Amino acid sequence: MVTPFDCLGFAPLDAEAFGTLLDTAAEAGEDLNAPGGSYVLWVPKPGVELWVQVGKKDEILGMNPHFHGDGRVAAAYVRVHGNATNPLEGAIEFTVDGIPVVADAPDLARVRHKLAAGSALNAQLAVFAATIGPATHAPGVLASAAKGDGSLGVTGTVVTATVREGLDLPFHHVLLKTATGTWDVVFPATVPLPAVASTVTVRGWVSGRVEESA
Repeated sequence: MVTPFDCLGFAPLDAEAFGTLLDTAAEAGEDLNAPGGSYVLWVPKPGVELWVQVGKKDEILGMNPHFHGDGRVAAAYVRVHGNATNPLEGAIEFTVDGIPVVADAPDLARVRHKLAAGSALNAQLAVFAATIGPATHAPGVLASAAKGDGSLGVTGTVVTATVREGLDLPFHHVLLKTATGTWDVVFPATVPLPAVASTVTVRGWVSGRVEESA
């Protein structure tokens, strides 16, 4: 099973290796204040982001990966899917092409106050692809994504296809164009890169960050 960490070039992580990575990120990253605690953002390689959640008592609560790329999608904000016990954890629900898209938000507590229902946003959405292959549908968003279940499907045209340097291993990055914008797609280097200008369908887990209102 492909994990988001596999898609960013990290070596396979068992529980011990994940704990070591978490400690490294917490020590090496940049502290960012947030309501309810803080985040530590570590960028070990260009585009590769690890967001460590730190509670009010300086306890580490968790860590989320994200890929920060050039993709930007026109999206309408719907609501936050929060965590009752951890204000630093949660997801943002958007509509894209009229279809609900739920993206885990690694910096949710820092942006939540900017969000208002119906607002038009430039969302930077990264798909950690479980599968990628020739197009199986017309271009656009294919299915809504429940948080973490890997159900999001997107069909689009490959704008760029590159090999990126991860902390441990190389990984692949594709910029995928649809009618509403461009999506960043990352996946392990063991999966072949699609050709530029080809049309592909990707499915996977989504991480998202938002910019100022469009």
